[in-house]
Amino acid sequence: MDFQVLQGNWSRLRGTKESYTPWRLQASEPGARVSWTPTIPKTGFYLVRIWQSPDSGPGTVTLVHADGRMKLPLAAGSKQGQWTELGPFPFKAGFTTEIILSTPEKGPSQPVIADAIRLEPSRDPFQRPN
Repeated sequence: MDFQVLQGNWSRLRGTKESYTPWRLQASEPGARVSWTPTIPKTGFYLVRIWQSPDSGPGTVTLVHADGRMKLPLAAGSKQGQWTELGPFPFKAGFTTEIILSTPEKGPSQPVIADAIRLEPSRDPFQRPN
């Protein structure tokens, strides 16, 4: 799934062994934003994850889903690249969602890196097990 730059200067970087994709984007300026816009194939809940490179600074993820919009803080990357779970969210079939990664408004302490997102079908977190 490709990115779309919404605001700011994002540099294209070759992936590293800690990257998930062969190419990624990096921004250091305040308020820079990049988005992914996947189309949802089937109505239901999807577990949303974002790949965090170890050299990525903290940022914010804004997620548009069937019930609205949610902003989530994203901590700096760990010692190795890994998937960070943002949670299960409801989506409708055919709906083109938007997942936006942004740098802090006051400027990041280190560059923020956009690498990959993943949406996996999930159970309804509010449904009681049988």
